[in-house]
Amino acid sequence: LQPAAVESLMMKHARVERHKYGETMYIISRKQFGKFIREVVPKESSERFDPTEIENFSNYFTNFFTCFDYSWSELKKDEVNAKELMVGFSFLFAGNKSSKLAAAYDMLDVDKHGYLTQRGLMQYLRSYLTMLAGISLLSANQRTTTQIRKRLLSPNQRDDAFLAVENGAKWTLSHFLRAFEKEHSRQARNSTRSNAVTFEDFAKWYTEGGYAVAPWLELLDLQKFLSLIGEDATGGKLPPESEEQTLAEVLFTFPLAKDRSLVVLRDDAHYVRSVVNELGLLSLTSEDIWSVLFNDVAKSIIQSAAGGEGRRPKKSIRMEVNQSTFVQCMMRILSGTGKIKEHPSEWTEFSPEETLRNFFLSFDLAQKKRVALNQLMCGLTLLCGGKKSNKLVFAFGLFGGDDSGKNGKKKASMTHNDFFYFFRSFLIVMFSCCNQSLSLTADSVTQYISDTAKEVADDVMAYWKAKRVEKVKFENFSEWYNEGGFETAPWLELLDLNKWVLADQNVQGQQSQQSQ
Repeated sequence: LQPAAVESLMMKHARVERHKYGETMYIISRKQFGKFIREVVPKESSERFDPTEIENFSNYFTNFFTCFDYSWSELKKDEVNAKELMVGFSFLFAGNKSSKLAAAYDMLDVDKHGYLTQRGLMQYLRSYLTMLAGISLLSANQRTTTQIRKRLLSPNQRDDAFLAVENGAKWTLSHFLRAFEKEHSRQARNSTRSNAVTFEDFAKWYTEGGYAVAPWLELLDLQKFLSLIGEDATGGKLPPESEEQTLAEVLFTFPLAKDRSLVVLRDDAHYVRSVVNELGLLSLTSEDIWSVLFNDVAKSIIQSAAGGEGRRPKKSIRMEVNQSTFVQCMMRILSGTGKIKEHPSEWTEFSPEETLRNFFLSFDLAQKKRVALNQLMCGLTLLCGGKKSNKLVFAFGLFGGDDSGKNGKKKASMTHNDFFYFFRSFLIVMFSCCNQSLSLTADSVTQYISDTAKEVADDVMAYWKAKRVEKVKFENFSEWYNEGGFETAPWLELLDLNKWVLADQNVQGQQSQQSQ
């Protein structure tokens, strides 16, 4: 069920009142909420419940409702703001994180102004945190759930829980408002607009660093939520790839082809952060490296072939390069920036040359000792600085552009074969960076990667074949991703290093600023 459909059903059981501040409020009672639940839960599902399960689920939903029955509310006892309750409930329904955030924002904009005030934004954040608090109190044990319900009905216990949620929402809101006011301080705005926050304002803040302030919003993605308890979004158990993995802290679990998974640990993020810091890659964009690497590699290959018999090698983005040439060219680039660390302070045994050699070997799946340069660069893009969207645009041009090396992304279009290598290049680097690959054979890793790259490439081409589009350009690829491709290839989010590799670093930096 999508949030919008569930909202429509819940509002049927709510009444409308005009409250102070001139706002319209939808109110639902505990009794009407019970009727809503009986309607929203499919009959074929509820018929399979045994008496114990029915009582447990009844307690779950009762607890959720009670969490929203704030002690300081101006509403009567056993009545709550239906819109706030609906925002919280969006955690449990279908849809990706972005669509849920946007739908919930629209729900609270009851009078359809196109924005929320600071008060509305406080409701938005508080609703999510309230639901998370309710979810955290769930227990499979019937007795425990009943005890929790009784505690929630205790005034002192409820006040403590409400205060924690309220403080968390205020803290998050204060971070947003500081960034919002700073960005708009130089723009002339009237007093009304200064208190009007559009969803685009909030989404921009979240994407550019707010995720480190409110990481709990990532749990709107049920795949990430259920990975914390060892289940996938279809209700099946996620098989642990190794005993160590079950003991480590899992950041993400991404679905792959044939019911497999890519598991990213916090240790994996720390490893990648160390590598990009030591190599100085964060200060470089993909374009910075490619502008030098392409010409440097082409020059080396042509010079090596000079004097020999046969045709002169063609300068092409798909030209194949051997390990030593790739490592030498990359070392010249990294050394030339002055960013590479000659004597690493945190990683005494780190060798940039060895790291680059291993990077090359991870792409040499056929053990030909030569790899296409555009595939190497596409994989390297993941480790460079820059936004995910910019990286995807650049990498697209590596496969769909011409052979000039200028990355003519505007004219670029890709075939199924191009998409296969495009996705495979990213997956190779992701697996190379994850402990999971150590518990698999080399053949298994190759199979995981190839099967998934082919499945996603099939999905892209099938999507546009149905629309009778033969040449898939970047704007077509972008539309596919935004219209559902993010569920087929959610691991592409790892291109944004801020969401995993630098997340701890960002939080630590903010905590340090606060303490100062």
